[in-house]
Amino acid sequence: MPLKPPSEDAVAKAFSILMASLSEENGKKFILGDNNAYEFLPVPDLALNVDAVRLAKSCLVQKMDLCAARMQNLRNLASPIHQLPLDILAIILKGFPVWSPSKETTSLLDLLEVGRAWRDAILNLPQLWTAFPLEIPPKLAPLVLERSKNLPLTITCLPTHVRKYLDLEDNGELQERSQAINEIEEMQLLPGPLEVVLREADRWRTIDFTLSCGLYETVERLLEAPTPALEVLRVAVKYPAFARTMGPFALSPGSQLKELTLYRVCTSWSSPRFAGLITLNL
Repeated sequence: MPLKPPSEDAVAKAFSILMASLSEENGKKFILGDNNAYEFLPVPDLALNVDAVRLAKSCLVQKMDLCAARMQNLRNLASPIHQLPLDILAIILKGFPVWSPSKETTSLLDLLEVGRAWRDAILNLPQLWTAFPLEIPPKLAPLVLERSKNLPLTITCLPTHVRKYLDLEDNGELQERSQAINEIEEMQLLPGPLEVVLREADRWRTIDFTLSCGLYETVERLLEAPTPALEVLRVAVKYPAFARTMGPFALSPGSQLKELTLYRVCTSWSSPRFAGLITLNL
């Protein structure tokens, strides 16, 4: 059932109260209500009274908008999604990437704007921030590492241009594929995130890279960083189709790996870190 508006008399009284307050605050005599008194005002006073009426309106609207926003927030907090236990909410949020280059993909950074409860939960659950994409904007890199506390990290690399090329490889038009290839050949990883995450190499537990041959030098530097806690290593060169093999690279000393997946990548097999492999894909 639709709500009925307040009576005209009530609105007129509220208007008179607002204008009386404006008159008192400013030491001037403004019209006190919608009683057609303004028709007898001198022309020079009309502009000042117009400004006064607009100011009264903006103050009232601002106050009522604030009241409505607070009530809506309380209503949102009462919804079932906001009553979820923190551990259940963490499981749901774990399915979202920290950051995404695509506006079509929802990330944790987008979910921060859902509401205060979600924002507090996301910012205070370090397990949600353990995946570090190397393509992340430099200004966001320190935030991810800070929020992940001291938990083990998963370092990923699937540059946007490589992702686009793989999507177009089978079904894309020739012109689109050519454009994607040109973008890949000009691509470089930003130095900011690289330097930041290298300082945390002792926390890397998983490396998962899908890349182009143009990134060999940068990636080899990452793979040879001191990674004593590394357990899973996946590196695949997907562009170009007949790219030269990357490597060989040598892993630094550390615990034994559990999984190794290499595609067009070679390494030094003498490393004792490969002695306890459970999964091997070449």
